[in-house]
Amino acid sequence: MKITLRGSEAFIGGKHMVLFAMRWSFALLGVFAGTDAMAQNYSGCYISRYYIDQFGNSMPEYICPEPKKVDPGPKWRTWPTRYYAIAMSKSTSKTFYGWDFETLPEAEAAAREGCDKKAGVPDCRVVISAPDNVCITVALSRPDGFWASEKRPTIKEAHQFALEACRRVGGTQCQIIETLCPSH
Repeated sequence: MKITLRGSEAFIGGKHMVLFAMRWSFALLGVFAGTDAMAQNYSGCYISRYYIDQFGNSMPEYICPEPKKVDPGPKWRTWPTRYYAIAMSKSTSKTFYGWDFETLPEAEAAAREGCDKKAGVPDCRVVISAPDNVCITVALSRPDGFWASEKRPTIKEAHQFALEACRRVGGTQCQIIETLCPSH
């Protein structure tokens, strides 16, 4: 039997066969040459033998060992999610935050209550809140009262986007007045 290879095409005994990958051509050569055809493919399975399918093609039969049980180890986060919030007084622009609470409503209530006490007037409202996997920040332009808040993965991004948002809404002298970033 004559076997001729040209790229990914093979001519075996005068018949033209197109091989879809080079590993198939080597495995087929092993069978036709009478050598052991135990070739490992990418999934960890092995070719044990070949059979002829309904179209007359030689097809591999795979043996796949049981996958090993691998301990995934600890998850990237092994502590429960905590929440925090920043509240700001409408009249005085003073801020206060609620930090490390089990629920978002608890963090928001603590921020609001602390802000009301600090500002001396009960006009505080929560301007931003989040879980403890992002940084939150508030930017304020004091002369004209424009403000903006942002939450981002890093403190640098949070500051950058809060200052840009403050300017976008009309602030002329925007500055960061409060930042919470527990993950950094």
